[in-house]
Amino acid sequence: MKIKLNILLVLSVLLLSNQIAYAEISSVDNFGKIAVMENGRIKPLDTFAENILKQFSGTGKYDNKDAIEWLVKVLLVPEKSKEDKVFLITNQDALDSIGIKRVGKARNRYSYNQLLPGLGKLRQVAMSISRTKRQDRDITENEIISLYNRIYVYNQLTMSFKFLEKSENFNSRAYEGLPLTIIPADKDNKKWISAWDSFMNNSKNITKSKKLMALSELYNAYLKGDQVKFDKSILNFKNAVKGKNNFVNEKKIDYEVLYNRIDPFYKSKFFFGFSIIFLLFSFVFLKKWFYRLSLFLLSSGFLLTLFGTILRMYIRSRPPVTNLYETFIFTGLTTALLGIILEIFKKRNIGIFTGSFASFVMLMIASKYALEGDTMGMLVAVLDSNFWLAFHVITIMLGYAGIVLSGVIGHVYIIQKIFMPDNDKLLKDSMQSIYSIQAFGLVFTFLGTVLGGVWADQSWGRFWGWDPKENGALLILLWSAILFHAKIAKMIKHTGYAFGTVVGVIFVALAWFGVNLLGVGLHSYGFTSGIARTLFLFISFELIFMFITGTMLKFGEKRLN
Repeated sequence: MKIKLNILLVLSVLLLSNQIAYAEISSVDNFGKIAVMENGRIKPLDTFAENILKQFSGTGKYDNKDAIEWLVKVLLVPEKSKEDKVFLITNQDALDSIGIKRVGKARNRYSYNQLLPGLGKLRQVAMSISRTKRQDRDITENEIISLYNRIYVYNQLTMSFKFLEKSENFNSRAYEGLPLTIIPADKDNKKWISAWDSFMNNSKNITKSKKLMALSELYNAYLKGDQVKFDKSILNFKNAVKGKNNFVNEKKIDYEVLYNRIDPFYKSKFFFGFSIIFLLFSFVFLKKWFYRLSLFLLSSGFLLTLFGTILRMYIRSRPPVTNLYETFIFTGLTTALLGIILEIFKKRNIGIFTGSFASFVMLMIASKYALEGDTMGMLVAVLDSNFWLAFHVITIMLGYAGIVLSGVIGHVYIIQKIFMPDNDKLLKDSMQSIYSIQAFGLVFTFLGTVLGGVWADQSWGRFWGWDPKENGALLILLWSAILFHAKIAKMIKHTGYAFGTVVGVIFVALAWFGVNLLGVGLHSYGFTSGIARTLFLFISFELIFMFITGTMLKFGEKRLN
């Protein structure tokens, strides 16, 4: 213990001058490019910071600044971060249960110091709730557990560089297993450890550890506000980590930071949203340049989404769809492309509107899933196959995109039928669009289902096992085929076909989300908590839409007769 105290004193010599004053440095961009391993994936600290902040506060920025600027305070000067309002609380009862008064509106963000008086009670209540099964907890209990976990992670992050501080109350166990693992621990690069654990491993040769000395210089330079020494110490640390074995692909780290800065999918939502707005303006003001602008915005949103998708593929060295988050991004990308193609051939506004609307909704859903953690995380073992993902998952998602977009056009057709029943040209064009996009969806759903069977045979030793996810895909395929046959056999007319495509969207939602709620089957890796209520509301909305519009069409026909 005395040896470790002496080592701490040696390191503290570098910090003595910093106890007097603190000055901020101008840029922490290079700090964000330090590599960290989390859940088996090497990523930049910039991504780590953004993921943590999203989980804490529901947004990737704090005070209109990048997340890394907040994280560097948490790590290096934690006392200065305790007034930052980053803990999002949406449930007033959760605050009441730990004795904290609400500030402002019900959904608000609180600082660590604001919650500090209730942290003791929070721990007691959380420990009590943890004995209850997750499915039996109510909204307030889930909020309390979430807050406790966020506070726990925050406290651990504040201890990441405590080994550099002079401390009389030295307790090694308090710092073991910290989450910020930035130093490779073995030659195979499979295990990374925190700076504290590295300090414990090198306690007898601390001055010979280039990594720890570089971190000490980094810490010292940050407190002094010395930008040049700060950046130089970061470079020294990265070189020390690299050593003889180049564990980190610096180019991918740089591109991932670029991806975070551009935030392509967030910006794409605005392109798609404004595309719809300017298209509506073109109807009101009858100006052609509004139409052209809306098409330009749709195309720009598509290109930006495509750029983000390609960046992710390069960073991960994976196909475009490997997790639930990416299914929404890829579907949004596909619906945007199909909308552009429709508009090129039809020039009746329907491609712009439906393509922009479907893409906007898909990216909005994706942004919700981005709050749950790293969207580029390691794959589930059964998904760790580039070949089968590239063929099965991509084709099935192309099928889903076609079915969804045809359903969106189906909604538009039904509304057109109600308010413009005599516009035969418009209705005919809309129906042709529905028919062609539905055919696209049917073909790719079929291919995806068959390739999924081949994948299942390779992964699980059977082509088909009546797994819930397999049944969901089959349901979509059969329903789409039934619609085509019913239309060809004249069992349904245009309006009935449009209603059928709306039902198809419900089937896609059930196959996409609903089967995961069952918690059974070999595809249960897609489970996401909290989706049941949203799925129920969506299906209810669609059923109400069909009931109301169907009733209006029925009464409209009676009046004509």
